[in-house]
Amino acid sequence: MQKIIVLIFLGALWAACNTGGGQASNPTEARPDTELPAGFADFYEKFHQDSLYQIAHISWPLSGDTGLTSDSTGAQRLAKTWNPAEWRMHRAIDLGSGEFKQTFLPLGDDIVVEKIRYAAAAFGLERRFARRSDGSWELIYYADMGELR
Repeated sequence: MQKIIVLIFLGALWAACNTGGGQASNPTEARPDTELPAGFADFYEKFHQDSLYQIAHISWPLSGDTGLTSDSTGAQRLAKTWNPAEWRMHRAIDLGSGEFKQTFLPLGDDIVVEKIRYAAAAFGLERRFARRSDGSWELIYYADMGELR
């Protein structure tokens, strides 16, 4: 039963992340109590709208981890490195339905950790963004759908 719920959830989040439909989310609207570093909100919006911009603002090869179902009772995380050839564009998720929750954790002025989780469970994804030396932002880490720590 747990495996079925996880599979349904993974499918729903995958569809939400990879479809062009839905409302774009504004990170400052998602967590108005979180002060994001200067320029991050504009970067975040453009990152989800323009595929060429997104590819140019990822630190390749991109490190992170991925979930692997080991049996019906659980899954494990494995280190993963993504490359441009296999990358699927990330789109903004419509947070208006209440199905997903998004949090941002700024670590100083140069790093932002984002978690998008399913509202009914501790499953979601994590992305980390860092400011480049030229002041622009880039994605430096991506953990795809799995149990959040």
